[in-house]
Amino acid sequence: MKRHNSYLIFIVSFFICSCNNSAIDRIHDQLKKNPDTRMINDMPERITSSTSGFETFRKRRASLGLTDLEKGIEGFELRIWDDENRPKKRLIVFRYTDKCWNARECIYKYVETVSLMPDSLSGKFVPLGTPKSGWDNFINSLLDMDILKLRDFESIPGYILATDEMPVIVEIGSNNYYKFYELPSARWHADRSPDAGKIVKILSVVADNYPIK
Repeated sequence: MKRHNSYLIFIVSFFICSCNNSAIDRIHDQLKKNPDTRMINDMPERITSSTSGFETFRKRRASLGLTDLEKGIEGFELRIWDDENRPKKRLIVFRYTDKCWNARECIYKYVETVSLMPDSLSGKFVPLGTPKSGWDNFINSLLDMDILKLRDFESIPGYILATDEMPVIVEIGSNNYYKFYELPSARWHADRSPDAGKIVKILSVVADNYPIK
């Protein structure tokens, strides 16, 4: 009986991991941007022309133990940084590997430095379970709102910035593709920028499936 039960558990687990191909197939289709294995970095011009600002982001990212997606990653990973979130800044990482989705979050804060230019973050990752709507429905909803296609604020005409605006940052990584985009004060710009409006809706869907505790 124990062997029989173990076999059933294995079959159920295999089915859960294997039934999410629809969403990942859509992701692969959208990320087919080059016919060979060359790495493509889809990044704003302000970063590609001068990496000094991005180096600060790299340091903050590394302080949480995260790897550089710019070098490529096995499977697929989506990172949503909500610096604008109040009262808790939140990072959620969605990863697809070995035919399974998983998620983890980090509620982080900036570490004060002598230079007053914080280049590190403090926070601890905790694993998250399956989204309330199920993995396939959840990821497909993000794809329907163009999570992989939204533009960086630099490419959006009329996206006016004030000083010290907190951004929503999205990182997308696969084996040969990396995309980075930033939408400062997205909630304020939501009514006048379709991209900001979509990222705000995306954040709402994420919060519905993964409420902040």
